[in-house]
Amino acid sequence: MAVLETMSSRRQHMKIMKANLVLTALALAATAVATNVGATQLNSNGSAFQPYNASQATVIDYFGTGVRTIASTPTYVVASVDHNPSTSGQTVFIDGTHSGSQTTTCSVLSYNYNGTILSSQSVNATAVSGAWERSVRFTPAQSTNWAYFSVLCLLPANGAGVLLGVAAS
Repeated sequence: MAVLETMSSRRQHMKIMKANLVLTALALAATAVATNVGATQLNSNGSAFQPYNASQATVIDYFGTGVRTIASTPTYVVASVDHNPSTSGQTVFIDGTHSGSQTTTCSVLSYNYNGTILSSQSVNATAVSGAWERSVRFTPAQSTNWAYFSVLCLLPANGAGVLLGVAAS
């Protein structure tokens, strides 16, 4: 009788272990799905931009909301664009604001892990006053799983334009 109870107890214990294993697997799968759902767009503040030319570092002015130049001439800034590799391509958004009618010119570069340029696209906020947003779209071939992105922008002089941020989805 004791042997039968022990075997029954072992079977019950095995069923509980299998159930726990299944629940653990489901929980891990749900976590992975939830993580991917929230990762569709990555945003970076404009303060991520750096002077393109090191000698101009003293004329770049950073805010909690972005970056501008205080130089009397337009100045280039550059930033890396964080993104999630995707088989459907990438869209890069650039947001800014102008005081009065100003122009900000940006080029977005896609390049492979070995430095090979996959694509370069330009976008302009021309003669815009106030807030603006521009975007460029990269095909899957231009935004492979091993691709990196950077954005180079020419800011209007005298603090008349602020880059607020860059995003990718």
